[in-house]
Amino acid sequence: MRDKLALAYWMQGRHDLWVQPKVDGIAVSLVYRHGRLVSLLSRGDGLRGEEWLAKAAWIPAIPLQIETGLEEVVLQGELYLSMTGHQQGG
Repeated sequence: MRDKLALAYWMQGRHDLWVQPKVDGIAVSLVYRHGRLVSLLSRGDGLRGEEWLAKAAWIPAIPLQIETGLEEVVLQGELYLSMTGHQQGG
């Protein structure tokens, strides 16, 4: 309850706030060459990324091919597991 009060106090009078749900996943880069997925890299340990290309076929949200006229396309985003009804304890 104390944290809720501290947050309410901090928010008081502010009108420029943007609040969104926290999504905790894995930061990844998808690399497509001539429309074909050639690399799926995670951030790894922060120094070296981990190659996940072999696992890409098991993740339905990742297209193995895209339509593009570009030689190379790099997309960055977050992979996460969607869980219905899950609520993080605190």
